[in-house]
Amino acid sequence: MKPTAILLSLTLLLSASFAKGAEPVTVQVTIQSVNADARQILVRYETRSGQKTISLDVSRKAEITINGEKATLGLLAGGLKAKVDYHKDLAIVTKIEATGAIKLIDPVIRLSIQVNEFGDVALSACRTNKAAPEDFEGTALDVSAMPGTKAWKGTDGQACLVHAFGDGTEVSNLAWESTNVSIDRGAKSLVLKPRDKTKKALSRLSFFQRVRLPVTIVVDMAQHDSGPLAVKLIDMTGKWGTLYCEINAKESKVGEKLGERFSVKALWVERDAPRKPKITELLNVGSTALDEPSEQKFRLPVPNAKIDQPFGIELAKAFDDRPTAITRIEVRGQLIPMLGIGLKEQENAVFVKQVFPHGLADRAGIKEGDILRKINGQQPRSVAEALDLFGQARFGQEVRILVERAGKTKTLRAGVFD
Repeated sequence: MKPTAILLSLTLLLSASFAKGAEPVTVQVTIQSVNADARQILVRYETRSGQKTISLDVSRKAEITINGEKATLGLLAGGLKAKVDYHKDLAIVTKIEATGAIKLIDPVIRLSIQVNEFGDVALSACRTNKAAPEDFEGTALDVSAMPGTKAWKGTDGQACLVHAFGDGTEVSNLAWESTNVSIDRGAKSLVLKPRDKTKKALSRLSFFQRVRLPVTIVVDMAQHDSGPLAVKLIDMTGKWGTLYCEINAKESKVGEKLGERFSVKALWVERDAPRKPKITELLNVGSTALDEPSEQKFRLPVPNAKIDQPFGIELAKAFDDRPTAITRIEVRGQLIPMLGIGLKEQENAVFVKQVFPHGLADRAGIKEGDILRKINGQQPRSVAEALDLFGQARFGQEVRILVERAGKTKTLRAGVFD
């Protein structure tokens, strides 16, 4: 339904209870999210037919309070209850009376990336002490095997995964591959460490989960005062390319310290030939203080078609003298488990040629040399078919794998949290 139609339905719904005219209508809502730059709030409200969600424009002169105290639009957060005065004639909110607890945290730099299946990107970065809202609508999953992690399963294969860090958290629970990464349990953070100057390897972490677009990635950094940190969406098939979003602390004015100003950049990387990438600059904000949320929108340089291939997610940090500490990572989208195996095919059979330590396949008991006879009841005859069958798995679901080993068959089960 178009936004104008939803607004009209909301107005008609309430018109029976409130008099028509220039007076605003008061609506009881739950705030889902806030876009302070666009001066919009996403709210959920009750109707006779169930709950509905709508985006509302907020007047620059709107009266806003939280628990009776004067506030700004930027202080509102998802989860707050509110009475909203909606002016029907002007189609705008003129008053918000919000109530509820505002969860404050130590200041972080929050980088948010949203990409839809048609290549539209919204990238924002800000400095904030407000906890990110956990407003994903879905069923909570049991993730006790991954301390510090929360997960929800929604509709249409969508899911939300939130990683925090502390006691019991292990890098091997998050990533199938990592370099120069550790957990600081005292500071409850994932640390991308400085590397030895004699080594060329980046500090990086490749997540177990792949994702199909649309996707939202939110990264909170508690300490980021040197060197670039990149969040990558990597096309696993090589058909499209890699989205490279970078935030870099910099010293741009006399007397300013590193960590007070930042540059934000986005690149699209395609490989026309081996070791010869084609790089397209999509965004380059040279210097910003990040004191106010700033959202930048752009499109990926891809054909005008739906992107249906899975992407891998990676954090990477180039060489510098200081670590970067990440306190929270959130991923929303159609998540697909990455089993952590290498495959080869021979005579219409698919063999396991490599098993990555601590990966889902390793934990399920798959061994090098195993022949994959069936994946969820279907026989793969090529590596491409096997990858496609694995790619059909959904977050929170179990993958049943019939393997042949030393002439005997055995069914193994790999799950996201096994």
